[in-house]
Amino acid sequence: LPRALLAQRGGKQHKPLRAKQFHALAALHVERHKKKLLEGTKGTGKAAQVALMDAMLEHDAATGHDKHLDNAWRGAEAYHYFMMCQKQLYNNNLDAVMVTAMRLMEYDDILEELEVYSLVALAAYYAKDWGACSKAFIRLEALEAKPGAEEAAPGGGGDDNVTNPQVAEMMQTLNVNLGEIAHRQTGRAKQLEDEMEKLRTKFQDLAMKIFVLHPPDHSQPPRGSCPSCGAALQEWAAQCDACGTALHACVATGRTIMSNSYYTCRTCRHRALDHEIYKYKNCPLCHTPIQ
Repeated sequence: LPRALLAQRGGKQHKPLRAKQFHALAALHVERHKKKLLEGTKGTGKAAQVALMDAMLEHDAATGHDKHLDNAWRGAEAYHYFMMCQKQLYNNNLDAVMVTAMRLMEYDDILEELEVYSLVALAAYYAKDWGACSKAFIRLEALEAKPGAEEAAPGGGGDDNVTNPQVAEMMQTLNVNLGEIAHRQTGRAKQLEDEMEKLRTKFQDLAMKIFVLHPPDHSQPPRGSCPSCGAALQEWAAQCDACGTALHACVATGRTIMSNSYYTCRTCRHRALDHEIYKYKNCPLCHTPIQ
């Protein structure tokens, strides 16, 4: 699926579940294409390696080497954890919602920053993690107004070499319309900035009320340890700072997997803790039946 379609479907005007479904569908298509690419270059030896390299270069040239194709499941992960976090908050599972909310910060390039850091601030407030709450408010107070994709400035312009009077009249009408659209967009951008400024002021006032009573404490002790080197880690860590080991998240809980007891989905290749996945009949991320 085109990346632009995914961005439109994943916007704030659409439901997160539908956005996740579109991203998962796109990821399945990407995985299928990669598998087809490998199957088309079966064999051993130098000739097979050259054929595979040529196929990969041709693929990169055709796609413009879109970075989103390198990790096609990232969009589905973002909306999956976004919905999981809200469900955990609704169920008053404060320890779990704090972990999932902190993990959402990895996806602030996909999700709306306002929604991500508002959710982090809310989760940290209820979990009484004033340090994380303070950092979330700092990000909220620094937000800038961003126009939606549908409000991007239109391209256009007439052909100076047009000689047909009817076509020339049409092009002149088009240029007038584009000028009116650009004028409206300028006004809309100013309106968005004014609204964001009011929102920033509200965040500042709310932060003052909270942190006068609860001074931020940034000494939250880690609750986990790296399975490779044993260094202390937070439950939402994506990588060990000590040894650089990449860590995987449990798609059933949002927590980082720090043991060798986990299930791996055969379709999306994401992991879930053994003592959590038994509750499911299908993969929580891609919804493929668990085998």
